[in-house]
Amino acid sequence: MYDRALSAFYLEETDRIPFFNVTSPVFTRFGRRISGVDPFKNCLKATSEYLKRTDIDFTFQCGISEIDEKTKKIHERAKTEGTVYADYDGPLKDKWRGLKVAYTWLDSVNEISRWIAERPFKTLDELESFLEDYDPCARLDEVGPDGVYEYAPNWHELQESVRESTLVPGFYYFKLWQSFLVDIGWTLLVRLIYQRPKTFAKFLERYLEYSLKITEAFATMTDIEVFVSHDDIATANGVMMSPKWLRDNIISKYQRVWAPLKRKGVKVVFVSDGDYTDVLDEISKYADGFWFDNSNPCQKMDFKNVVRKYGDSKVIMSASDTIDWAHSAKSKGGIDRAIRQCVSEAGHCPGYFLPFGGGGDDDVTVSLSEFYWKTALKYCRRKKHGGDLGEE
Repeated sequence: MYDRALSAFYLEETDRIPFFNVTSPVFTRFGRRISGVDPFKNCLKATSEYLKRTDIDFTFQCGISEIDEKTKKIHERAKTEGTVYADYDGPLKDKWRGLKVAYTWLDSVNEISRWIAERPFKTLDELESFLEDYDPCARLDEVGPDGVYEYAPNWHELQESVRESTLVPGFYYFKLWQSFLVDIGWTLLVRLIYQRPKTFAKFLERYLEYSLKITEAFATMTDIEVFVSHDDIATANGVMMSPKWLRDNIISKYQRVWAPLKRKGVKVVFVSDGDYTDVLDEISKYADGFWFDNSNPCQKMDFKNVVRKYGDSKVIMSASDTIDWAHSAKSKGGIDRAIRQCVSEAGHCPGYFLPFGGGGDDDVTVSLSEFYWKTALKYCRRKKHGGDLGEE
């Protein structure tokens, strides 16, 4: 329920642990079975019906774009060929001439992953020359006011369609550090930081303005209650730069980036891949909560430690890191144990959200997805509301 999710963000008691999902698997057989709608004919209706019927309280799927014919063809080619390469055809494509984009089909999540295969600059001097007349804010200007909705082109439409059942946040994928990283690439970015720090500082300010423009747009153009701020600052082995460098150069600037949202009373959830434990305390000064995907082998945050330190004061969206999710998801017994483990470790926290996956196109995965859903409902309702969670 929308109200259940919102109550959890204000750390108020709820009748059960709220559920969240990252993407709605409406294109899988499980998703179509739940929604009863063909997503290729009406993606918005399929998504809204899926969210309502599964009683998912919070979704990262922050808007729906109908899939066009070009994208459908890329999906089909990537399914058979693995990866499809193409010239970049987005905003500022003339400026980014020479940029190659790759589309890889991921069987595990039934969706396309888009990544940059080749950039138009190869040396540090070429990069610096490129950056001299490159303003990341121009990418927003070129696509117009709706540019803030790269991942939420129809935020209002989706939120209104699931108003009673699901809270839909504002969300924009690229933020301060990751925008720089994706545009430039890891190798040249590190060289720029260490070999030409003044140049880096100059252009970081441009990316700061870019991030600020996004949050200002969401604060003024929408009625969001929550904003999900994504910035990949870590890998599975830890933060990408030294904790001190990140605190001084990136994280300290989050307060400024999130200020337009905070002034409006919007809650901010921070998201990053990897293990960012070393800078979690600094991020907690500005963020209202965290999401980390411990079911992903690329991310293993210490769940118990986060719960111990922030369980009473922050929203926590995750699962226990003591569970082998790849193994547990293959059987009903494993799923049952995994959910009970999460509830045992964090069910007492007022701002805890349990992840809800689901998907699959074969009989086994569809059955397991349904079992996860029913088991989560069974264990997550609090005792005073007729469930098993909590002390007598």
